[in-house]
Amino acid sequence: MTRLIFKSPTPEQLRHIYRAEDELLKAGVTFDTGKTLDGEGHILSRDWELDWSLKGAEIKEEVKA
Repeated sequence: MTRLIFKSPTPEQLRHIYRAEDELLKAGVTFDTGKTLDGEGHILSRDWELDWSLKGAEIKEEVKA
């Protein structure tokens, strides 16, 4: 599974991440997301799971010679 992880995002960074998710959704791109919380409910990380759930785009791995 390919996962993009945003570790220790600030509140401002989270606003940008959520905005990016909204914009991708408007463009027809969807995928699973997740988050890790501390004991008080604060977000420690946000992740995008770019696996079988990815729709509207594709991951292409290129092998360099």
